[in-house]
This record gives sequence, C-alpha cells and structure tokens, in this order.
Amino acid sequence: MNEKDYVYFREVAKCLNYTKAAENLYISQPALTKRIGDIERKLGITLFYRTKHSVTLTPAGRIFAGWISKDYHQLSKPDGQSKAGK
Repeated sequence: MNEKDYVYFREVAKCLNYTKAAENLYISQPALTKRIGDIERKLGITLFYRTKHSVTLTPAGRIFAGWISKDYHQLSKPDGQSKAGK
C-alpha cells in the first residue's frame, strides 16, 4: 500500500459515503471505488459493508482504521511532510 491508499481509505471511513469522499479527494467516485476494492484485494479482507444506500466499516475495517490512524501519525514528520515516499 502507498500513502494515497491510506488517504483514500481514511476519507471513505470518515465520510461513509463514496461520492462525498471522492469529492473531498478531487477524484471520480468510480476511481475511488476501484481503489478501495484494490486495497481490499491486496489485504485479503473486506473493509466496508456496502448497500445501495449506505457504507459502514466492517469489524476488520474498524481495526484497520485504528491501525492506520496510529501508523499515519508515525509516518508524518513534525513539519507535516510524509516519510513514506523516502
């Protein structure tokens, strides 16, 4: 996973709405949906339950969100620049 994957996951988890998350990220909703699907396939877990009208985190998604939150803070330098790309 790269830093964008973390950012995309975090935004969907925050919004619980693919359309709103995509707008916030300035990408198309289909591109975001595909990216989240790719992340789930890489990890071998389902992160979100999806219905026509709702998106919720799975238990694994909630654990991953907690891990991402801790990991993301460790990846960030004090000046806000990421170390992930180095």
